[in-house]
Formats: sequence, C-alpha cells, structure tokens
Amino acid sequence: MSISSWVLLAVLAAAAVAASVAFADIRGGYRRIASAGAVIAGPQGNIEFTQEGMGLPGPPVLVVHGSGGGYDQGELIARSVLGEGFRWIAPSRFGYLRSTFRDGATFEDQARAYAHLLDELEVDKVAVLALSHGGPSALWFAVLYPERVSSLTLPVSPAISARWSIG
Repeated sequence: MSISSWVLLAVLAAAAVAASVAFADIRGGYRRIASAGAVIAGPQGNIEFTQEGMGLPGPPVLVVHGSGGGYDQGELIARSVLGEGFRWIAPSRFGYLRSTFRDGATFEDQARAYAHLLDELEVDKVAVLALSHGGPSALWFAVLYPERVSSLTLPVSPAISARWSIG
C-alpha cells in the first residue's frame, strides 16, 4: 500500500472513532433528557417540564426555551442566568421532546398551556424569562394572563425585533 492509502485509511479510522464517540454522547444525552422531565396532560396535549428550587423565597420563574431544545435548554438557561436561589419551571414548548405538537397550534395556545402547567403546579404568579423563539408565546402569556406575570424578560427574541403597531 502507498503512503496516501495509509493516510486515507488512518483518516477514515479516526472519523469512525469520532463518529462512534459522538453518537454515544448523543445517546447518553437523550437518556438523561428522557429520564429527567415530567409530563402532565393538558387541554392542548402533553406538556413536558422540569423544575427546581421549590420552596425557595421569591417569585418562581417560568423559563421558556428557544429553538433547538426543550426543557433541557430552559434548564441550561435557568442555571446559567438565574443561578441558585430561584425556583424555576422550564416547560418544553409544543413539539419539543415529549410535549405534544398539534396541527394549527398557535403561540396563544402555547401560552394557555403554560397557564395550565402553572395551575397544575399551584403557582399563581411568575417572572417570565424567554429566549429566542420562546418570546412570542411568552408575550402572549403576559397579554392573556397579566395578573400572573410579575416581570417579562426577552433577552433575545424575534418578537422584539418585529414591528408592532397599536390601532
């Protein structure tokens, strides 16, 4: 075999090992996610969520993830942004992880699902932290349930870059 054949063989072997490690890591991540979230039934379907800090003082925080993740992304946001000392609730939006996706579902429907989840958890009022594509449903939650929202934070959201008009 020529040197170029050996190099090609070595590159292919290294790629196979890297792919095997990556897939093992992905499978481990899926196992962790599948075992950590809880699922409740709601009027629009199942809602998967996780929470932490029950019993801590201060308002609980509803953490709404963006695209590319579910409650696991909300959990990462909560741990990174809020730190310790807060109770937070991170639902998976419609179609993410084990939350139901229903044809024709709207951001308003998602906001109603948040209200149902909070009712089930016996939480009356929350601060809302929504990242990226979680922003529109968080805005609808604040519009539909203003008495349940102590604050609304949208650090990066397509909803705040859209043109809004009143009238």
